[in-house]
Amino acid sequence: MLRLRDMVLLILVPWSLARADYDFWTVEQILNDSLAVYHGNVAVEVYQHDSLIFAYRSGSLAGDTTQTRQAINEWIAAALMLTRTDGSHGASDHDLPDTSLTSASDPWPAQSPYFAYGVPPTRVAGLWVTALQPESRTIEELAFPHENGSFVWLDHKRGLRGVLLTDAADRRGRAVSSELKLVHAIRDVMDCQLPVADLTINYVVNSGVELRWTGHFAGVYSIYSSDNPDRAFPNEWSFEGSIPAGGDILTVFVDPELQQEQAYYRIQRVCGK
Repeated sequence: MLRLRDMVLLILVPWSLARADYDFWTVEQILNDSLAVYHGNVAVEVYQHDSLIFAYRSGSLAGDTTQTRQAINEWIAAALMLTRTDGSHGASDHDLPDTSLTSASDPWPAQSPYFAYGVPPTRVAGLWVTALQPESRTIEELAFPHENGSFVWLDHKRGLRGVLLTDAADRRGRAVSSELKLVHAIRDVMDCQLPVADLTINYVVNSGVELRWTGHFAGVYSIYSSDNPDRAFPNEWSFEGSIPAGGDILTVFVDPELQQEQAYYRIQRVCGK
């Protein structure tokens, strides 16, 4: 039986308001594709249990969450004040406000392969900095471990905010995976996406499609095509190869019957390569 105390709930809330609806995805779908599809469009809530991550698009939390909601709202209001108005995405580690909402206990292990930059979270002015850029000292992620077991998480770098929530009613268990494994998975998904602005498509009559990569990231990428933008880009054809930084041009041959106005493309980095 699925018990609430066995669950780990990650609520990703883009800056827009949530809409009620739901979908279910496997771990592989979340890590490979689905999360990025909905990021920036609707609120995505996912919780993990055993080998599955369940995701549903909704604006509500299960159970009595009045206290959690109040803490979340107050903390996010304070955390958003850290966002600079000069266009940068983070604050320095000297700009954090104090807060009375934070648990005094240290929830993090001494080491974890999922710590950003290999450094465990640092407590600063009542909050936890889970990702601090070592050279610029810019805060990329903030976390706030609430006394009831919820972790508010704000990712300045990727424009995400969320809540890591577990049932900690007995006050004995640690909330969520203190190794930040699920947070690391979200980082990996977001960082493996190619910004649309970095891809230009030139149609070559009767021969193929010319894809110009104008980004500054080297790696291995897969290119997918579909004739329907509402479908999840099936592998009708794909190309996988190294795309060095600097704007190399790839010519990808497609079905000549696939007309220009019917072609939709997605290019995605192959994580871990």
